[in-house]
Amino acid sequence: MAIENICGNLRDAYKQCAQGTMLHSYELMQERRMNQIRDDHFSYAADGYIYCIEEGIPVLYVCSEMTADGKQILNPILKHIDDAFATLTVKSRLGEYRVVADDVEAVKSDARTARIELNELRLMGRGGLMGQGELIIPTAAPGSTTRGYDDLTLHERTFAERMYGGCEDDFIANMKMFNDAGVAEARIYVLDPTYVAKHADEGAIARASWLADSRSSFVSACVRYIDCGYGVRGLRKEKGI
Repeated sequence: MAIENICGNLRDAYKQCAQGTMLHSYELMQERRMNQIRDDHFSYAADGYIYCIEEGIPVLYVCSEMTADGKQILNPILKHIDDAFATLTVKSRLGEYRVVADDVEAVKSDARTARIELNELRLMGRGGLMGQGELIIPTAAPGSTTRGYDDLTLHERTFAERMYGGCEDDFIANMKMFNDAGVAEARIYVLDPTYVAKHADEGAIARASWLADSRSSFVSACVRYIDCGYGVRGLRKEKGI
């Protein structure tokens, strides 16, 4: 079987995808660079985003679809896709999907989870109804005449590598791909610290992941509307399973 684009909203497309095969943002980036599928609009990615408050600090945990041992779904949105879909797609109000304590602890304890302190991100355009800001990631290499990705702080670089590379070498290669194509800046949209302090004070909240086409080259770590029909990329589940 081959990896393919499975169309549909996140709930319907994910249910057609074989467990553990939905591609994460950095895996989609690898496909774009290595398999020359740069214009595909993949939409949903397997990354999970859990926002919480720890000792007064707004924190983002970025997790994988599955646990490190590959035995269980880790991403809370995908693990409880029916409940999450019902909560996040309500049109009459802006619902927040709240993560139960056991799922939060599972995410925190998983070896591949990245922890990002939101106050350490230099976010642009913060605020508004959606409560999001954007992290700008220059694609130029160190030593360039323009601002490059070497200007990122530790938390920014950790976040950027997780979304756009998975490891340092692949991150650098993918930034070069962007820069060579004339894309001077990549972007990650994320809930800003003020919003998280207000809405996650009583418990962690989760959002879904979105990867746009390479021309706009942004990742969204704060997706609420998961009823758009762009689909996922992975192995299609065998019939009868």
